[in-house]
Amino acid sequence: MDFSKTATLLANSARRALGSVINKVKANKDLGFNSFTTLFDNCVIPILLYGSGVWGQKYYKVCEDVILRACRFYSGVHRLSPISGIQGDFGWLDCKSRWVIESARLFNRFLNMDDDRLNKKMFLYDKSRGTENWNASFKGQMTASEFSLLMDSSTAKERFLKVWSPYTPPILSRSPCYLPIYREGNPLRL
Repeated sequence: MDFSKTATLLANSARRALGSVINKVKANKDLGFNSFTTLFDNCVIPILLYGSGVWGQKYYKVCEDVILRACRFYSGVHRLSPISGIQGDFGWLDCKSRWVIESARLFNRFLNMDDDRLNKKMFLYDKSRGTENWNASFKGQMTASEFSLLMDSSTAKERFLKVWSPYTPPILSRSPCYLPIYREGNPLRL
């Protein structure tokens, strides 16, 4: 299925929300980076991630453009500035990484459901079927992200919590500035 229309509608809504955030930043000229990030994460990101556990198996540039617009606004750079430089300065996750996380959360939610629920029965039926379904595309996405071990383990919940804890999502961005270093169980950002 193609969810490009859904992604476009959500990106347009997120652009309007970003406009509201930009107006708040312009009204309060001394707003710091952490405050801007908090406003962005609470006002814009939920709109971009709405339902992305289902439709986030494919890359949609219109959603990524919203995040880049926010970065360009706050840093004050030209629209032709290099994207990798902007993303490196901000250290935010890109949309694709956020969608992988949301898909993994949805998958794990289905795994932890009671077996007598209709949603769980449909999930297991879908999982046992062929290759043209959500489970197959999610498995391909996890294999591409090198996290396929989460799919086939009976201890998926424990592994999910270990891998997807709030401290580790930057590992998914594949950016050179996000190399995981573990010191006593705590990953550090370089």
